[in-house]
Amino acid sequence: MDDHNDRVLAAACMADLPHAMFRLYAILSSASEASETHGDYFPVTLRGLLELHPGVGGKPIGTTTLLKQTNELKRQGLIDMSGTLHRNAPHIPVMIRVLEPSVPRPDVASLISKIV
Repeated sequence: MDDHNDRVLAAACMADLPHAMFRLYAILSSASEASETHGDYFPVTLRGLLELHPGVGGKPIGTTTLLKQTNELKRQGLIDMSGTLHRNAPHIPVMIRVLEPSVPRPDVASLISKIV
């Protein structure tokens, strides 16, 4: 398993990480891998995140909700941001770096044995 999958799996096992924030973390982690930044900062816009992150019941996620989620991911040490996303300037990029969850990485084999 690669670093991206390990990182996302560790975040998925965080009991205090709500599912919508986990989804945002997975999106950002995938974006980091796709841009080949591998632990470095990469540009993200609010507009882009709003387009990628689904809301509840098929509706788009709200701007306030997304801003709260990015702040909470930052507070939990899962991302670092250079700059601030602003609702009045959704096209202006900020630099985001996806961080490793501070929880121990789960043993994939033991997780699989529990669900099979």
